[in-house]
Amino acid sequence: MDKKQPNRRHGENSTRTPNSRSRQKISQDTNPKTRNRTKDRMAQNRAKKNKRKKMRARRRLIISISIFLLFLLIVGIIVGHWLREKAAYYSEHFAEGTIINGLDVSGSTVPELVSKIQEYQITIEERNSEGGTLEEQITGEEINLQPADADDLNDILESQDNLEMWLAQRGKTYELDSFMKYDEEKMMDVIHGLMAFQKEYNAAPTDAYISEYQSGKGYEIIPETQGNQLLADKAEQLIKEAIDEKQTEINLSEEDCYEKPKITSDNQEMNDYVNKINKFVNVVISYDFGEDQVVINGDLINDWLIINGDEIQLDRNQVYAYIVEMKKKYDTIFRPRTFKTTAGPEITIDGGDYGWWMDYETEAAQVADMIEAGESGEREPVYFQKANSHGKNDYGDYYVEINLTAQHLYIYKDGKQVLDTDIVSGNESKNYGTPAGVYSMTYKEEDAVLVGEDYHQPVSYWMPFNLNIGIHDALWRSEFGQNFYKTDGSHGCINLPYLTAQKVYSLVEEGMPVICYYLEGTESNSITRQEPAEKAQAVIDAINKIGDLEELRDDKNVIIDRARELYKSVDGSVQALVSNYEALVNAENAYKEKYGKTVKQTMQNAS
Repeated sequence: MDKKQPNRRHGENSTRTPNSRSRQKISQDTNPKTRNRTKDRMAQNRAKKNKRKKMRARRRLIISISIFLLFLLIVGIIVGHWLREKAAYYSEHFAEGTIINGLDVSGSTVPELVSKIQEYQITIEERNSEGGTLEEQITGEEINLQPADADDLNDILESQDNLEMWLAQRGKTYELDSFMKYDEEKMMDVIHGLMAFQKEYNAAPTDAYISEYQSGKGYEIIPETQGNQLLADKAEQLIKEAIDEKQTEINLSEEDCYEKPKITSDNQEMNDYVNKINKFVNVVISYDFGEDQVVINGDLINDWLIINGDEIQLDRNQVYAYIVEMKKKYDTIFRPRTFKTTAGPEITIDGGDYGWWMDYETEAAQVADMIEAGESGEREPVYFQKANSHGKNDYGDYYVEINLTAQHLYIYKDGKQVLDTDIVSGNESKNYGTPAGVYSMTYKEEDAVLVGEDYHQPVSYWMPFNLNIGIHDALWRSEFGQNFYKTDGSHGCINLPYLTAQKVYSLVEEGMPVICYYLEGTESNSITRQEPAEKAQAVIDAINKIGDLEELRDDKNVIIDRARELYKSVDGSVQALVSNYEALVNAENAYKEKYGKTVKQTMQNAS
């Protein structure tokens, strides 16, 4: 029926489907019978094709089911093998995570568990006598440690024979009434063999206590020692319980298995006492005596304490006695001393009241107060009188030197001579001789009046050093030096020319040493003259002190009166040289006019 088709032109589709050909044939074949047969053949072809498709799908399904069933068979074989292995394994081994009475028995067989139990050991940490630690062990083998009942263990193994445990791969925790047992007698022997239980190894604890006094430290608390005196019964019981509980270590110190000291270093009463007594003995009081340094510290104070139980008192009598001894050693008043004279020879001088003079009663009281208050510090003693320096030559390098034999006065400052002058001292023929000795300048005063049994004499500069004996100007004298003192001396004072007295006054200070001595062989013929002009200058200076009359006050009467007295004390040749005498007269008149009375009347009323 198929005829060969002619070649198509280029560009035409050369591909035709079966259906297109059939349609073409149908269209070409207009015979109805022919068209029906063609349709039947086509339907048969489609039926055959559908049947072949169904057959192929059925074969594929059968193959898939077969493969799946084979897979299930293989998995079943593997699982079955695994379950058989697990069943076999866990029939003899404890599951992972199985805990029996605190002991991890994972993966162990009963024989292995027995061995594992015997491998058990506990470490006991003990204390040695020096305060350190010592470790000893007790092993399961030493005390014959083993399972108490194998049946209980087998029961646990049998209880594991279930799928849930095998799949979970996890054991359980068990508490058996009797898991392990040991030889009680052997255990006690091992425990009693530990070092902690040996009496010769034990040292009893000691209490904290207060030390003896230690120089530079005072008192301190000596700490307690813990020792290692074992509380044997308690320790024995705790070790047994630890073994029963399968503990692997026990610290006997932490379990309070040792006797403790009764008094520890933090004891409040003891600390209070130490603080109290150290308040006394930690005091340091220092003195500087030149080359000597004196220190009052705990070494002394500790012996001055009166202790009665917890009461601590300072024995003030002992403080007083110590200060008295210090005074005896370092006071220089009334003691002889050596002196290197300007003339050259070194002499020993007795007498005089110069030198260190300690007020020991006041000093002792103040020192005791400091000790009781716990106060330290540097002190200078309380003195009635001080000297220039401590040591052998307490007069130092700043002093007045008076050679009564040579009738000469020197002043030294910083060891250098700054003044020298002739003098007139006490009249020896009348037993008014100036006493030798080392004295202290009592004070200095301007415009004083010297009063005695047979004299009333104003002076411009008054510098006493030995009671009523002092250094002053003497307008009534014209000559100084040589040996005038032997028959025409003073009542004991040191007489100077006015201008020299003025300079001496400017150089001396209160407390300054005045060293007086006689030295045979130093007699001198030196003479210093006081001219009328120098005397007149004293009167002029006194009148000038009256000041401005417009500011005349009632108390000016003393100054006016003194100027008049000084004027009257000099002779006419000197009075004639007083250039400001008119100022004195004007002041007297102004005073009388203002206050209605003379200066003399005022002075008489005052006396």
